[in-house]
Amino acid sequence: MEGKAVSSLGVVIILELSVGIAVGVLVGIIAPRIIRKFRFYAGGFDSIFMIAVAMVSYALAVVLDGNGFLSVYLTGIIMGNTKMKSKADIIHFLDNITTLAQMAAFFLLGLLSFPSQMIGFLPNTLIIILFLTLVARPLAVFLLTGKKYSIREKIFISWAGLRGASSIIFAIFATVSGIYKGEYVFHIVFGLAILSVAVQGTLLPAVAEKLNLIDNNNDVLTTFNDYQDDASMNLMQIHINEGHGWQNQLIRDVNLPEGSLAMLIRRQDETIIPKGDTRILAGDEVVLNVPAYESVNDIELREITIDKDHPWNGCRIEDLDLEDHVLVAMIKREDRNIIPKGQTKIQEGDVVVVYN
Repeated sequence: MEGKAVSSLGVVIILELSVGIAVGVLVGIIAPRIIRKFRFYAGGFDSIFMIAVAMVSYALAVVLDGNGFLSVYLTGIIMGNTKMKSKADIIHFLDNITTLAQMAAFFLLGLLSFPSQMIGFLPNTLIIILFLTLVARPLAVFLLTGKKYSIREKIFISWAGLRGASSIIFAIFATVSGIYKGEYVFHIVFGLAILSVAVQGTLLPAVAEKLNLIDNNNDVLTTFNDYQDDASMNLMQIHINEGHGWQNQLIRDVNLPEGSLAMLIRRQDETIIPKGDTRILAGDEVVLNVPAYESVNDIELREITIDKDHPWNGCRIEDLDLEDHVLVAMIKREDRNIIPKGQTKIQEGDVVVVYN
């Protein structure tokens, strides 16, 4: 009987791992192709789609008797190493979701554990955390990372494995499943989280410095939008229409403004890092880094709200009887900022920004 039970358990483990891996890889390959092929109606929908991908990956694996967590994990790894549109925005969004989830997990831990009883389980906690920190995680890191990282980097990765939200979630699952009859697992997890943050977290900078792994560069996930507040970097986007002077021209042959640089070219669903021999085509969106404007005297702009009785309501910019020193600089329409042209029509509810 015992042999059959062990055999049955082995089949279940193999099935869960196999199905979880298969579903995770499948969803991780298909989802990026969907993102690249379809253009979402509005910004932010790709982040919502990413949540749906995670739910599908987990649910499909569970329905097929696989491990949903393994499936989602592999899907995330594959998609994280795939080129996608708005990838940086998706990562920032998921970082915020992760922070909220961690806050909720620690809140639940506070409800389920009693810090006053943690002292009694401290020996168990120390044994577990020493084994995880000095044996289990280093062994996993050294076996799985291969030659991609140096020994010093592997040691740092091993040390940086702080215990926290994941331990809490697994403890909740174990308790709900009925494997543990008591609630002592939460006291142990509470001790793990406290010791991990207090010891490992506090010593993390010292370990990085000791291993000579201090990186003084900025966050590699910083996007162009993150630099917009930097006075030394001002981005400008130019749409290349049919007949535009830059159409079919090489980057090196285009007469760019003094001190400016072509940062990237958006061509349909493709993002191109331009070089001197890159050719500009009709339909391209060329993003330039141009010198920021510096004014000796502040220029004042005035906002005019257009109601239904305003004389500009329904008029085109070219039809307005404006004085020579007045310029319509921008139109705010709902959540959009419109750079006006002569044919641009002013509508009720617009906020017209003028310079005079």
